[in-house]
Amino acid sequence: YLEAIKHRLSTSDGEDKAAVQSVLRTVFLKLLQMLSVFTPHICEELYARLFDGKPWRSITISPWPSAEHRYDEDVKKGEVLMETIASIRRIKHDLKLPLNAPLSKVKIYAGEYCDILKEGESDIKGTLKIAELTIAREGRGKYVVEEYPQISYDLEA
Repeated sequence: YLEAIKHRLSTSDGEDKAAVQSVLRTVFLKLLQMLSVFTPHICEELYARLFDGKPWRSITISPWPSAEHRYDEDVKKGEVLMETIASIRRIKHDLKLPLNAPLSKVKIYAGEYCDILKEGESDIKGTLKIAELTIAREGRGKYVVEEYPQISYDLEA
């Protein structure tokens, strides 16, 4: 997830950037809450500096974080997106391309996942530095996303 949103922190502004920052803040707070059991001093220091003692005066008295199941569908969409990005990165590595090397063209054949990948198109393009990205429902590419075999793709460096 961090790899996929990193580009949004540096290139986005306004609402999109604020949304990413809010998610990262929430994740970091929940992580601090869980780690405070094992490393209370450093977690307390980070909490005081980054969260200014709000909403609790001490991280050690905060309630244990719980999963928010209202996002279950978004989590599934995120998994599809992350696995697709990871698969393309693996192929870049196998082709001996630097991971930060731009790709001129990528065509993804997504089947039932087409709408999900179209929703995350800007994250795919930004993370993988793709100049031209096409996402189609039908077709078959040379490379397959291992975790989602219905998704395949072709790429040009």
